[in-house]
Amino acid sequence: MPAKGEERPKRTNSEVSNDSLNDGSIKQQLESMEQSLKYLTTEMKSILKREEIESLISNTLSSILSEVEKRNEERLTQLKNDIAKEMEAKLQQTVCKQNEEKVKDLTEHIKGLEFENETLKETISSIKNDYSKSIENITTQVNEHAHKCNDAIKRSNYNEQFSRKNNIK
Repeated sequence: MPAKGEERPKRTNSEVSNDSLNDGSIKQQLESMEQSLKYLTTEMKSILKREEIESLISNTLSSILSEVEKRNEERLTQLKNDIAKEMEAKLQQTVCKQNEEKVKDLTEHIKGLEFENETLKETISSIKNDYSKSIENITTQVNEHAHKCNDAIKRSNYNEQFSRKNNIK
């Protein structure tokens, strides 16, 4: 580099033509760079911004979470219903089993009572027959005694009348 105040030597024609070629090449390069920058600018506009990405992620996560919660609630409801049905079936089975046991116990008790009733009927019938026979015997004896009493009264009356008639004391 020349010092301050010194003039530079003039350029030659070949240097000037080289410079103009270089200038044309530089101009093309600048235009190419300008087009690339315009393209990059339009591309940058179409690229999502950080806030948009965060919003998109947030919305996606929210929808996923709500869907998961909805599915969980549906599953819980289904599980509750299944458990309720299972409990109802077990309860019904237990109640039926207890009813069957009670019916069996009551049936056995009824059979025992029926047997006891038949035994009592037979006993009553036997006692009735015995008492009927006893009553018949007693009635027969009473009738015989009544007949004998009547005979005795008649004889007594006859004897009294005979005694009075014949003055027997």
